[in-house]
Amino acid sequence: MKGTEDVRAEHRTWFRPDRYSRRRREETGLSPFRIAVAGQGGTSATETRSVTRAEASDDIARRLGLRRGTEVVQRENLYFVDDEPVQHGVTYIPATIAGDSEIATATDLGPGSIYARFEELGWPVAVVREEVTARMPTPAEAESLAIPPGVPVIEMTHTSMDDWKRPFEVTRFVLRADRLGLDYEVPIED
Repeated sequence: MKGTEDVRAEHRTWFRPDRYSRRRREETGLSPFRIAVAGQGGTSATETRSVTRAEASDDIARRLGLRRGTEVVQRENLYFVDDEPVQHGVTYIPATIAGDSEIATATDLGPGSIYARFEELGWPVAVVREEVTARMPTPAEAESLAIPPGVPVIEMTHTSMDDWKRPFEVTRFVLRADRLGLDYEVPIED
């Protein structure tokens, strides 16, 4: 009989950097989240909870290279694997980049999702930075993600950059640590 840890590991979806591959997105028409889930035999869904405009907080403005209070498009999503909520994300895009495009107006971003729409706007993702920490969930996070007592979350701040390392999108993700994991391979440059 398997222990609890073995059962949990079997149900974990691993996110690897190749989920951002342009080739894979073009071949499948899927978003990075859906690429990762489908590649491991799961079914995925995303629920866009809101698409609004807001003033950038100090932290978001700094990460995007904007002045505090600059207008950003804010997209809030809830992500599911096999009908179970596993991740929450809030994305921030400078309004000057999003304009009145689908990124700023639509809940369904179509094939290739947000990264295909960024490419159409002339902002292909070339560099991704992901800052990862762990903590216990807030009561609201525990409720919306149906997190069992005692299970931590992974908080990931994702920044997309172009070929010149200009940031054009920041997303704050909260992931269920018992259902999602991160798997990175880092080349060592001497």
